[in-house]
Amino acid sequence: MTRFIFTEKPSENPEFPLFSFDIYVTLHKALNRFPELATVPIHVWIQRKQKPLACISIDDDKHDIFLHSVLNHPDTPEQVIEYILIHELVHTRVPSREVNGIMKIHPPEFFEEEKRLVPERELYWAWIYIHLNGCIYPDKKHEGTIVKRNWKKSISGHRLSLEEFKRTFCIEHVLPTKQLLL
Repeated sequence: MTRFIFTEKPSENPEFPLFSFDIYVTLHKALNRFPELATVPIHVWIQRKQKPLACISIDDDKHDIFLHSVLNHPDTPEQVIEYILIHELVHTRVPSREVNGIMKIHPPEFFEEEKRLVPERELYWAWIYIHLNGCIYPDKKHEGTIVKRNWKKSISGHRLSLEEFKRTFCIEHVLPTKQLLL
């Protein structure tokens, strides 16, 4: 049985990756933290017609990670994409559960595991929110980050590398990750 985390099945027309790195090498780096998934085929798809910034489809025999095309840019840092992939893969390890009578996609132990795997996640969220400001918004009800329909009108061309970003904004860890969800 297939479980879609946060979204309906994305469209059938994936985009070609425009990243300056090989997305499957990055996926392999992320998977090094998930030895239990060594035998599960995992694919990464880039979709224009999906609401969330990222989501995962978990099936018994394969998993699919869907990234929104707002991320598909040669200047998007590999570390940001690796973090997003890890976030989605944590869903395979920490399932949704009821918390105080409410079903939570991201229960407290989800963020504990994510922080253990990616201690610098606040930096990556800061990069996402600075560069995609005007294109995304948090959806607290569904515990995710939604890409606006008119995102192409709001997006700027150049994206800073993580090093340029840290120098420009003089930050290490600035945003509370619990409030900024994929």
